[in-house]
Amino acid sequence: MKSSLIPEVNGIKSILYGTYEKSERVYVYLHGAGEFGQGIEGQYKYPGFATLLRDGEISLGEPFIIACCMDGSHWLPDSLTLYLNAVSTFFSGAQIDLIGYSRGGEGVYEYLQRHVNVRTATVINSEVPQLLPTNLEVPLHVIHASHDQFTSFDKVQKFVELHLGDTVKLTKWEGNHFSIEAIALSKEWQKWIEQPDQRLTETAT
Repeated sequence: MKSSLIPEVNGIKSILYGTYEKSERVYVYLHGAGEFGQGIEGQYKYPGFATLLRDGEISLGEPFIIACCMDGSHWLPDSLTLYLNAVSTFFSGAQIDLIGYSRGGEGVYEYLQRHVNVRTATVINSEVPQLLPTNLEVPLHVIHASHDQFTSFDKVQKFVELHLGDTVKLTKWEGNHFSIEAIALSKEWQKWIEQPDQRLTETAT
């Protein structure tokens, strides 16, 4: 784990797993509301990507960055844009696969309303926005729990069907809102990212 190589940008710090040398792609993960303002150590407060990477239970060929928002309670698109640009520059122009869980997923949606300069986007167990561009150019994978306590799967499915259509893959996960550890371990999110030729033609399941 390396937490100090990438400079803090607008109150966002980084935990880096994997190589810090030049890479063509980088995973960037946005955490949920429970970790806001908790600092680097706060990312390990609940089981999920941080604990699995720390314990070596997830092994990836590409760098994986956990973005740590140090204040507030929401990801702000303008700050996130500056941060992602800095991450890409740090890795010599690497493309970014953006992943967000819960409140982090809301941050991904907010970002996509204004920008398309990420390679892919993945949203896990998140509330849905009022609207996204219907001609969304970024391949999007929505993974949502069947028994999410905060946003029902039916609501997410209707959102996908009404606003996104065939630009998104919807995966139903048997579990609840806090199934992030199991989802991360399953690598369902990673399988989709690694098959670019199929992403934009996949239909919701």
